[in-house]
Amino acid sequence: MWVIRASRFMLHVMLGLFCVVVLFPLLNKKMCIALERWWSRGTVRLFRIQPALLGDWPTTPCMLVLNHISWLDIFVVNAHSPSIFIAKSEIANWPLAGTLVSRAGTIFIERGRRQAVHKVIKDAEHRMLNGRQVAVFPEGTTTLGNTLGTFHANMMQAAINAKLPIVPVALRYTDQTGQLNTEPSFVGEQTMAENVMILWKSRNRFTATLTPCPAVYNPEWTRHDYAQACKTAIELVLREAERPPQP
Repeated sequence: MWVIRASRFMLHVMLGLFCVVVLFPLLNKKMCIALERWWSRGTVRLFRIQPALLGDWPTTPCMLVLNHISWLDIFVVNAHSPSIFIAKSEIANWPLAGTLVSRAGTIFIERGRRQAVHKVIKDAEHRMLNGRQVAVFPEGTTTLGNTLGTFHANMMQAAINAKLPIVPVALRYTDQTGQLNTEPSFVGEQTMAENVMILWKSRNRFTATLTPCPAVYNPEWTRHDYAQACKTAIELVLREAERPPQP
């Protein structure tokens, strides 16, 4: 069964490459965004993941701040509303996937280089001022989805510079019973190929729920204030989701 899934996935990836290399240069921005949403929905379906939205997705330019669980997180978000992601530069070198996300407009950051950080902040600010939503994973790494790591604040400076709101978004992967499931988590020493195999061999179907929190904007705040506010908001959503239902 997993061999069939692998074959379908590779065909889907090749279709994605055709879209970003051949079609994107011929289409306007609105059509490219629609195509990206369609392809992302197909990607998560291949891994038996059903995206779900709990709340209202922002409709204006802003910065989205999410907890980070899996390499699939980007496609879960883009299945709802294609966004410009800020990602580590190593992803650009991934076979096939690197080309896909690069051509889709991902902003890559070389960690550890201060000058590179300033450039990325300026690029993210420019994208938002030109009407796009920019998404960041401030933890800088993935978790199992039941806890949050440290929220790094650097990228939030782009929203401050653009004078635009920041929207915290909580992400959870659950199984058919509604319980948190860690199989989609891409953590530790696991390779992407190993994670993909776990999902292909899994008997579970998953729901990836995105919960947008109220937008935060305060001209008096620093990026560290925003980082703490976003972490608190996302923690509250995750904690409430794990609370047993009242009898």
